[in-house]
Amino acid sequence: MFKKIVLATDFTPTTDAAIDAARDFAVAFGAEIIVVHAVEPLSSEINSDVENEASALYNRLQEQAETKGKDLLDSVREAGVKASIRAVIGRRWEAIVKCADDVGADLIVMGSKTIHEGEKVYLGSTSHKVFLVSKVPVLVMR
Repeated sequence: MFKKIVLATDFTPTTDAAIDAARDFAVAFGAEIIVVHAVEPLSSEINSDVENEASALYNRLQEQAETKGKDLLDSVREAGVKASIRAVIGRRWEAIVKCADDVGADLIVMGSKTIHEGEKVYLGSTSHKVFLVSKVPVLVMR
């Protein structure tokens, strides 16, 4: 049923349940996990004076994501699951959906920072946008 699962993470505890769910699905279905972490871009109106500094910052942030992702990949691989990571620059929801499209994913798994307003509960903006535009099922874990 599921052969490729995109696991979106921001490396915060809100994605712990998503990591567990993605690993469990991957084990149950013999699926591969593609971890995606997106670094939000700075304003598109960066002047040329800081463009090189911004580029260096993006490179460091991508390297940090890959380093943080190594432990996550190791834990998934210990369960016998094939896994890889993509650290990209872009709006989170767009990067997650693009990754799923690019790899031919069957499922996106992600955490959510829920917002409570009285008795109403809303999904976080990233998970909400992914849910609305994704061509594949989205499992949002809390």
